[in-house]
Amino acid sequence: GFIGFGNWILNFIFLLALLSVFLGWKLKLD
Repeated sequence: GFIGFGNWILNFIFLLALLSVFLGWKLKLD
């Protein structure tokens, strides 16, 4: 239901944030 959908959105946002932080760190390293 909506609770599972909400958790999916939170997980997706969390993954996006983690990915952007990782990419920023990689670009900063170069």
